[in-house]
Amino acid sequence: MRLVNRLSMLLLLAFLCVPAVADQAESGWLAAAGEIQTPADLNSPNGTWLAQATQPKGPATVVKEEKVVKVQEPAKKGPPLPLHTIEGAGGTLTVPVAYLINPGPEGSITRGPAVSYTFIDTGHQKNLMVAAVSQSFFQRFEVSYALGRFYLGTLPHVIRKVSGGALHIRDEVWLNQFRGTAVIIKENEFGSWCPQVTASAIFKYNQGIDNLDKELQPIGGLRASGYRRHYGVDYTLTLSKMVVMPLIERPFIFTVGGRNSSASNIGYTGFTDNAVFSVEGSVICMVTDKLAAFYEFRQKSNPYSRVPGVVGDEGNWHGAALAYIVNPNLVVAVAYGRMGEVGNTDVDGAWGFQIKYEF
Repeated sequence: MRLVNRLSMLLLLAFLCVPAVADQAESGWLAAAGEIQTPADLNSPNGTWLAQATQPKGPATVVKEEKVVKVQEPAKKGPPLPLHTIEGAGGTLTVPVAYLINPGPEGSITRGPAVSYTFIDTGHQKNLMVAAVSQSFFQRFEVSYALGRFYLGTLPHVIRKVSGGALHIRDEVWLNQFRGTAVIIKENEFGSWCPQVTASAIFKYNQGIDNLDKELQPIGGLRASGYRRHYGVDYTLTLSKMVVMPLIERPFIFTVGGRNSSASNIGYTGFTDNAVFSVEGSVICMVTDKLAAFYEFRQKSNPYSRVPGVVGDEGNWHGAALAYIVNPNLVVAVAYGRMGEVGNTDVDGAWGFQIKYEF
C-alpha cells in the first residue's frame, strides 16, 4: 500500500512539472522568433546545437562570399588652362609655364589634344595670327606645333620709300614651331615647397625670311643687320609653383624661366649665329572659379644692329590678360601689352585674343 501511494505521488509531481518547462522555453529567443514553420527557418544562435541541426545533411556545401568590385569613376577633367603661348607651349600668351596642357588623370597614357587660335594686333597694320595644337603623354611629356603668320603692315611701304621705289618686298612671313617638353620634377615631388620643373626645345623654321633677305640685297639685305639663318632652336627651363594665398584663399601660380635663343622677334625676322640667355616669368591668379588674371614679362635681346626707319631695337615684353572658362573644354582670353619695337614701329599698345579648346 505504501509503495502504491509513493508511485502515485511521483506521477502527480511529473504531471505538474511539464507546464512549467514549456512556459520557460516560450519565454526565450525561440518565442521571440515568432511562428516557426520548419527547422531551417529557425533563427538560432551560432554555435548552438539547434544551429547545427538546421545545416543540410549530406555533402558539405561551401558558401562563397561575393566579391564586391568597386568601379572607379573616371577622373573629372580639370579646367582648360593654361593657355597656348604664341609658340605652342602651355602658359600665358608669350611666356610658358611648367604645367602640361590637358595631361589626363594619373596613370593614363594621354587625354585628348588641345587646339587654339590666337590673334595679336601690333598696330601700324601689323598683326600676328597663330594656330597651335598640343598633346601630352604619361603626365610627363608634351609635343606641340604652332604655325604663325606675321603680316608686315607698313614695312613694305617704308622699304619702297627708303629705296626710292626700287624695292618691293613681300608683306608676310610664316614661322613653323615644333616643340617638345619634358617634366623633370613634378610639383611637390620632394615636399610641399617643390615647384614643377620642365625643359623644352623648340625648333623654328621661317618660311619667307630668306626671300625677304634677297629682296633687300640692293641695300645690303638683312645680313647687313645680323641675319644669318632662317631656322634655329630655343631651349627653355621653366619652374612653376601654385600657392594658395592667405586671407583671400585664392590660388596663384608663380613662374620663372630661362631661355637660350638666337631668334630675332622670336624667329619672325630670322636668326643669328650667336645665342643669348634671357629670363621670363608670369603670375596667374584664379580670381574666381571661372576667371583667371595674368601678368607676364619676357626679356628680349637685340641680335640685329639697328637700321633707322627699318629695324629697331627689340624691347622687353609686358602683358596682362583675362581668361574666362566657358566650360571644362573651352576657354577664351583677351590680352593687352607692350612689345617694344617690332620692325619699323614701336608697339606700346598691342591687343589680342585667344580661343582654346581641349578634347
